[in-house]
Amino acid sequence: MVGERIYLATADVDKQEQLVLAFDRKTGKRVWETVVHRGGLEVKGHKQASLASASVVWDGERLYINFLNDRAIHTTALDTAGKILWQRKVADFQTHQGFGASPVVHESLVLVTADSRGGGKIAGLDRKTGAVVW
Repeated sequence: MVGERIYLATADVDKQEQLVLAFDRKTGKRVWETVVHRGGLEVKGHKQASLASASVVWDGERLYINFLNDRAIHTTALDTAGKILWQRKVADFQTHQGFGASPVVHESLVLVTADSRGGGKIAGLDRKTGAVVW
């Protein structure tokens, strides 16, 4: 929740979409929805695992979300109107159970972890551009 908005990540397997939704906190009405990925949903893994398990985080200016899509972890930044500002593939991902690590904002970075059976990665992305800093 940020101010008067609630931001949620979700997925629609039938439509093959991963989305971020914004709701008005007082009324519960949907304000906007943004399709972050179309196609590429990874349906193998634990049957109770969600294809949108990570939480949307906010740094005071932008929203960030991680999704497993097309066998890789992607971090996306959106503005508070739902416009995608940047998107970065962080690491390939070998699914066993699923993926659910939320991004973490720290100073000028968005920290992302992607730990899988095929290896793992921790990355620091520039909050404004998505460039890999380390």
